[in-house]
Amino acid sequence: MVVHNMVLLLPFRQFGTGNPELLLAEQKTGPFKGLLMSPGGKLQHVHTGWENPLSACIREAKEELQLTPKRGFIHLRAKLYVHYQSDVQFLASVYDCWNFDSAPQETNVMGKPRWYDTTNLPYNNMPPADRYWLPTVLFGAHKTIPVIRLNMGSGPGEFISCSISELKPGAP
Repeated sequence: MVVHNMVLLLPFRQFGTGNPELLLAEQKTGPFKGLLMSPGGKLQHVHTGWENPLSACIREAKEELQLTPKRGFIHLRAKLYVHYQSDVQFLASVYDCWNFDSAPQETNVMGKPRWYDTTNLPYNNMPPADRYWLPTVLFGAHKTIPVIRLNMGSGPGEFISCSISELKPGAP
């Protein structure tokens, strides 16, 4: 079995009393090419071992959208476990951030970024499983971090099932 440790950043903003907005951009490469996504990716090996998820989250946001999340304003929102029938697993730490030191920009990895009302996300243009797990992160009232398990077919668009539980205190 191949296991990839990953991160995903959910960049938010809100004006006045309006609904929060989530930043999405079209993926230009990879298995989700052409779909709207937030920045994220695999943890990288650095000279001291593997980078920590928070550092990876900041790096991915900078690389993919030239977006610089402010440290101290990034919070762990969920743990996402994605299992494909091909015996590939992705273990993702999902973070949110509401405060940035730079504005998002198009890059060679992601298209022009756009803010979307969280109550009206374009799920038909996003990875298929997003419609099952993302509302839990956006609107769920959790006392602890939700653990979301997705069972997928052999490819990125083949969704099978989703289950949600709570991360127990002291668990990784």
